[in-house]
Order: sequence, then structure tokens, then C-alpha cells
Amino acid sequence: MGKYATRLEGESLQDYERRYCTEKMRQRREKIKDGLLPPPRKLGKVPSKYAIREEGESEEDFRHRYDRIKRRALRAKVYAARTEPPKKRGKNKAPGKNGNLTVEQWESLKIRDGETPEEHKRRYAREIMRMYRTRHGEEGKELERERSRIFDLEYRKSEHGKNVRKKWYAENTAKVNFYAANRRAAEIRATPLWVDYEEIGKIYELAAQLTETTGNQYHVDHHFPLRGRTFSGLHVHTNLDVIPAKQNLTKSNHHPETLT
Repeated sequence: MGKYATRLEGESLQDYERRYCTEKMRQRREKIKDGLLPPPRKLGKVPSKYAIREEGESEEDFRHRYDRIKRRALRAKVYAARTEPPKKRGKNKAPGKNGNLTVEQWESLKIRDGETPEEHKRRYAREIMRMYRTRHGEEGKELERERSRIFDLEYRKSEHGKNVRKKWYAENTAKVNFYAANRRAAEIRATPLWVDYEEIGKIYELAAQLTETTGNQYHVDHHFPLRGRTFSGLHVHTNLDVIPAKQNLTKSNHHPETLT
């Protein structure tokens, strides 16, 4: 079909499609005549109520009616196949979502004797993550961290996330107070005697003004976190920045140089 697959210069799309289909059908008929292709199915093999020509019906009308009814039956068959419940997979076959796993890996993910459903769920998640990191390396770890950050930010904004947090705060009042007290203690320990409270107050006022004027939430962030993993900063005005809330939540208590 090489010379018929290319559209000629100045040829319209409709003429090209008509020429392509005509030549393709001609070549198919020649192959059937030479025995290279099996002959088409005869009309007698279809149900008689569709194959018998009605009285006074022309050959062309009968062909159109036959093709129309056949397409309708095919669509009904495809729809039935889609709505049927999925068939059970064969023995020792992993489900579709784990198609990248080997049989040995899939066997290791099955529930073990004496293992509770909760324990199996946690072990399953750990093993899947370990396999993912082994397969994708350091690049996979970075993608995983970025995906987790984006999901956390979107979940915090959702109504479901807000309701879950309210419920957790109500059920864990002691923990909330404990975390708040630790935060206040960290600020006290990181506040030197020479701190300028007036400058700190101006920075918080700036964050409030930006939130009110722009409509976006702004936070006062410690450039070097008070409870960093390697070292901690001070609660002074030179260590405070006004940044969007999304950026602050993403930064968390990481050192700023680790995010670049």
C-alpha cells in the first residue's frame, strides 16, 4: 500500500480516503482470488432473520440493512463484555496493577501464616516501596518525595482533610497541647537576650498585610529552622522571612540549601 498511503498533491481528504479504500479492497479481492487470503464469510452463516432478503428489497438495501444490524449486534456484544464482572485470573498470576513484578516477588507479597490483615497491609506497602526504589533508584526517590509533598498540600486544602484534622485534634487534645508546648519551648530556647521584639512584630504585621491584600495565605518562616535536623537557627528578626504558606509547608524544618 505504499503508493496509495501517500496523499497526492492537490487531492482533498475525502478523495484520498475514497481512493485508499478502493485500492485496498481491490488488492484484497485479488489476494482472495489467488488463494492468499481466506474467502469472506457467506451470508448463510448468519442468523436467518438477518440473512434472508425481504420481498421487494434490492441487493443494495439488503447489504445496508445487514451491515447495520451486524454493527448493532457487535456493539451490544462489546457492551455486554464490558459490564460483565471480571474473570478470575489463573493460578500464580499477579494482578494487572503488579504486572512489573516477578512471580517470586508476587509470592512474597501474599499474606503469611499468623499475619493479621493490618500487619500484612503495612508489610505490603513497605515491600512495594522498596521494590519501586530498587527499580528507579535515586530519581525515583526524588519523584516520590515531590509526589508526597504535592499530595499533602492538596489533601490539607480538601474538605475531607480539614474534617479529618478537626476530628484528630478533638480526639488527641493532650498530644496537640504537648506539641504546642514543645514549639513554644523551642522558641524560648532559641530566643537570645538581645532579641529585637519590635522588628519581629513588624515582620508578622507584614505577613498579615500581604495575606489581606493578596488573598493568599502568607507565613512567617524561620530561614534556618528552630528544630533543624543538623543545626538550629535563632528566633530573631534576621532569621525570619515572609513567604507563601505553600512554600513554608513544603520547606517544613529542612535546611534551605537542601531544597535547591
